[in-house]
Amino acid sequence: MKRTPGLYVTLQKGGKIKRTLVTNKSETVLDETTIGAELIWYAELDYNTYVDSLIKIEDLSEKTEDDGNPENYGTVYLDTFDELLTEANELVYDIEAVYPALGALLRFDLLDHTKEDDGTPMYVYLTKKSICEQIAEPVHFYIQLREVLEDLSHGVPLDFEDKYANLAQGAFAQSYTFTNTLEMEYRFRSTKSYFQFLLMNYLNSEPNVARCHCCGQYFIPKTRKPTLYCDRVMKGGKTCKEIAPAIMHKNAVDTDPVLKAYDRTKHKMYKRYERAYYSLDQLPKGISFEKYLEWREPAAEARTKYLKGELTAEEALKIIEVND
Repeated sequence: MKRTPGLYVTLQKGGKIKRTLVTNKSETVLDETTIGAELIWYAELDYNTYVDSLIKIEDLSEKTEDDGNPENYGTVYLDTFDELLTEANELVYDIEAVYPALGALLRFDLLDHTKEDDGTPMYVYLTKKSICEQIAEPVHFYIQLREVLEDLSHGVPLDFEDKYANLAQGAFAQSYTFTNTLEMEYRFRSTKSYFQFLLMNYLNSEPNVARCHCCGQYFIPKTRKPTLYCDRVMKGGKTCKEIAPAIMHKNAVDTDPVLKAYDRTKHKMYKRYERAYYSLDQLPKGISFEKYLEWREPAAEARTKYLKGELTAEEALKIIEVND
């Protein structure tokens, strides 16, 4: 019996997951991994090129309708709309070529939220709106996931009443197979639903997350003892743990001016991002996700270079601090 296209996930002992990607053309068994490793992998992706495409798609969406001239109210420009569809399709194809599962999840999500063309301007309006929303959703979750990992790495209790309220509930399809034992499968057709499900399962297992003081990336320590450095291989074939002794040691966050400034400014910028994302009207000093990422990526890099001794405190603070 042919299965409905989607990403099928089976939870196993020790936090391991088994995954099968089902499309209209094939079924592919993906490499086994763990819930924690999959979350860390997603949180460390570079979303800059993706955001560039999203910004272009959003710009085309605005140009599809003429809302500047009252005489042309309701007019849609199909050439611009076709260009938007082409850009969205190319983005999906590009992702599928590098990350097949992520590309498929985005494709499924777009299909599930796009109706058939009935030849009316309303179809254009609803479709372009849906495309922008579904392509933006993985970015919003990506930002929130990094915030969750940051809070976990500092031992901060997660606020599901306010900050992470939209992560507290989700939906997925469930099925089972029986051979010698009962095996439950979960089917996903969007990036957010898949990673949100993994995140909730991870949080339900007393998670242990740290941030490497060398490379600045998140990792899962092998023990619950305080661990400062990860095992990622850096330049020269050495791991962060191996090269760490050569790095200038920094004091705790509560005493180091650069680390204090980074945490303080990150909190401020995230709050501004929240103001814009969760409000129908742009609140004062609210910023878009692209503006948030424009600050966070250079700031995180500056923090890491400072920890490595590649930037002075003054140089790092010029990049990190936002004085407004």
